[in-house]
Amino acid sequence: MTREEVLAVVLKNLKDVIPDLNPAELDLNKNYSDYDINSLDLVQIITATMRELQVKIPINELANVKCTNALVDTLHKVINA
Repeated sequence: MTREEVLAVVLKNLKDVIPDLNPAELDLNKNYSDYDINSLDLVQIITATMRELQVKIPINELANVKCTNALVDTLHKVINA
């Protein structure tokens, strides 16, 4: 799976959890907290994405995920390992 395909799934789930967020205007390197995305929202986004991609990632690997690029990179690395 390509990084772009993983990004598309993450952006879809971001939009599902945070309907007011426009993925086209999202800075992929900006912290989620800058968009008022709290830890519960982030858990929902990550859980939905892992379910859709059929991948499991240990929570300790996700503890430092603070932006979309970091999440996509982590998921892409595990999927293509």
